Amino acid sequence: MKKQVKQQAFVIFVLLMFVGSGLAYAVMWVFPEQPKTQLMYNMPLSNSEEAQFLQKNLVVVKLFYLEENEDSKQAIKDIQDIFQELNGKMIIEFIDIDMWKDDVEAFDVKEVPFFYLKGKTIDKTGKVEREELIKRICNLYFEPIDECALIS
Repeated sequence: MKKQVKQQAFVIFVLLMFVGSGLAYAVMWVFPEQPKTQLMYNMPLSNSEEAQFLQKNLVVVKLFYLEENEDSKQAIKDIQDIFQELNGKMIIEFIDIDMWKDDVEAFDVKEVPFFYLKGKTIDKTGKVEREELIKRICNLYFEPIDECALIS
């Protein structure tokens, strides 16, 4: 009798596991969207934090700016527009030079705005036209992305 009860309990347990995992799979199939990864930061990231994005074929853009500087304001607008055009296939770090003085020194920032672009190589530039900035970013992907082919 005890053996039969244990067998029934085991069968019920196995059935519940299958039903539960089936329900979980159904929910994942109906709602497949995963949480979105943050792609814009108001601070510098560490090399190890950036590495995870580089492995996903994203370009890291560090934009050093000064809040009251008109060229900085335009650079922020341009990089946000480029972010949209490239369907978010980049990471942007907005770095206020007044708040992050150690990073300003570490990256040898001499002017604002200043772009430090990181992908398959490193590219640094000060004030630059929007079209030139897109070209520079597109040249840094490890694997070409369709969005860059459409822009060129």
